Amino acid sequence: AGLEKAVDDGEYDGYGRIISLPIFTDDDFAAHAYWNKNCMQMISSLGNINNYAEFQRKMFGKGINFVSDGAFVNEGLEGVHFANVLKYGEKSPYFHWFKASGLKNGPFALGVFGKNQDFISHKIVNSPFSYKQNNDGTIKISKNRDYDSKKPTYVQIFDTRLVTPEQKKDTKNLIKSYTILDTKNPYDINTHEDTIINYSFEIDPLIYDKNIRNLNEYNSVSDNKIRLDGFEGTKFVNKYVNFELEDKIESNFETWDANTDIAKLNYVYSHSDTTDGKNLTPRQRMERNEAYKLGNIQVQDYVINSGKYWTQKTKDILMLHVAQNLTKDNQSYSSIQRKMNEGVLPKNLKINSTIVDNVLKGKYVNSYKGLDYHKQIKSAMMEFPLDSIEFGDNLVGTLSSPLITKRASTEKEIGKPRYKLSAETYFDNVYKNSLNNFTTSVLKHVQRNISENLSEDGLTTPYGEYVLPLIVPEIVKFAIVKSLQPDAKVYVNDKNGEIGYNYDALKEVSLQTLGIYGVSPEDDAKELVNKIQKGIDSISKRDKELLIDAITKSIKNTNTQSFALADMIIDRSEAGLDWRIDAAKDIADIDALRDGKNDFGYTWQQVTDFWQKFTSGVLSVNPNAYIAAEVTNEGELHGIGNGGASRFSGNDITRKLLNETGMTATANYSSFFTDTIMMFGKK
Repeated sequence: AGLEKAVDDGEYDGYGRIISLPIFTDDDFAAHAYWNKNCMQMISSLGNINNYAEFQRKMFGKGINFVSDGAFVNEGLEGVHFANVLKYGEKSPYFHWFKASGLKNGPFALGVFGKNQDFISHKIVNSPFSYKQNNDGTIKISKNRDYDSKKPTYVQIFDTRLVTPEQKKDTKNLIKSYTILDTKNPYDINTHEDTIINYSFEIDPLIYDKNIRNLNEYNSVSDNKIRLDGFEGTKFVNKYVNFELEDKIESNFETWDANTDIAKLNYVYSHSDTTDGKNLTPRQRMERNEAYKLGNIQVQDYVINSGKYWTQKTKDILMLHVAQNLTKDNQSYSSIQRKMNEGVLPKNLKINSTIVDNVLKGKYVNSYKGLDYHKQIKSAMMEFPLDSIEFGDNLVGTLSSPLITKRASTEKEIGKPRYKLSAETYFDNVYKNSLNNFTTSVLKHVQRNISENLSEDGLTTPYGEYVLPLIVPEIVKFAIVKSLQPDAKVYVNDKNGEIGYNYDALKEVSLQTLGIYGVSPEDDAKELVNKIQKGIDSISKRDKELLIDAITKSIKNTNTQSFALADMIIDRSEAGLDWRIDAAKDIADIDALRDGKNDFGYTWQQVTDFWQKFTSGVLSVNPNAYIAAEVTNEGELHGIGNGGASRFSGNDITRKLLNETGMTATANYSSFFTDTIMMFGKK
């Protein structure tokens, strides 16, 4: 469906690239998908990772690259990291991933209510209690027989005009999208301010219940009774320890471009941060600055690794696809030509028989390193991002935590391989013991099923160096899924051995599903790691055999030449993932620049430094990647921030950005929104 069908139908024949709205944000909420939830997962409403793999294979056959729209600057209010902050406040390991003045002045005010408040209501989903308001304003509280303690409790706001009576009353399920799309008045909903987004937030049901009792007390003495299902009632009962639902006003956390429902990620230290800490004691200021800068480092590391992960994932998909089609008996130049004519390989591939012969004889570029076999297994295990597994939000937020996932802790570590990082996590022993034992055992069984050796004399063979980074991540994902959900459905593609899961079912797996009710992030992480370790050790023989068969099938009849040819073909066709970076300059503190707290030279250097790291990470995987940065208002900011005193002159701002970051081009948005309008618009 969608783009994949369009590619099949030849609608993009002759084009070299396809760009769409973001797909690597896990944002199933917004139609535009710019409210990043977790950039290690794709939007499930568009498909799953197996659909993406098939899409890539089909585009590759047509000689087309996909350009990912990287929406990295912010996180939506339902983001997995921001949600952890809403739950744990300053105790959250993600607290300094966002710029917040702290909770000493009160909870975060989430600006979710638009100007038109006549149609705002809310419902509670999976609460231990049911609530029914009588005509006198009294709210009757009773036990909810449908409550499931193995699921989170949510509050959800909605527009009463756009939902059915059944959706309003349904306290088991969230409203995924509005059913009614027409209010019969075309002027009702035209702007963001008119729109009531159906946000949902995980809450503590006991606090909500306490707020209901407070509302009962208020109504018992007031002549103006507040209706629970109206705007005032919604606002009254939705005040929690670390957040409350509010009008669209600026709160005590920094938002992106004054959009009150988008939290800006905290990439860099700003002079405004220094100013904000002037009333602290020297010791307090030092501790605060260290925490801020660690947050900066971890955010940069997270985003750079997202870019590397998706670029690598795309390359892995194509490498395995080509190798599977160039098995031992199908490696001649004529075989490759036949695959080109069949649409398996791109028809515009520029190779000849000499190049193919050189690859087969080992005379083409040889990247063999002769790595220690067990160290390469460990490296491949650790490079798989645990937060890419399609579990429920609070579970993914825990897996992504620096308490479990290794994150950089110094500037020099940003974007480096996970096994090279110094930070210790609760998951380290899982890598050393149960996960290592399981992975090694699976590989031993796979080795018995194939003719090519993965290792010799303790060193990884050339074949192993190609294959291990492709199959070890699949083993790790399988092990984690089965450790937490032994009954999880697993599907194996009979043709290519590709593994898939019931992703909708995985999305329902939460901390509560696992019986984890921690009172701190540390509790959650320790309990989760303990369950994973025990679960891996208990994976059934039948499940293990299914995995071994799938891995074997995926590399059956391939050899070193299969992957060497694949490497050459992907390189010469310049195939792989390309990037368009949304709002590239906004990783810096642009508000501080506008307010005179930062100058242009300082700010633009931060922009340059970060995107240089990101670009280097992407290019280390795909040297042919096309990377375009959306840059806007640079001239205006140059003037505001005394840019003339910096090393960036007004005429070479973007040129230096491209030269020093290694990016390919800018998106020319400044021209599109000014010059084009001036040339063709009416005054």
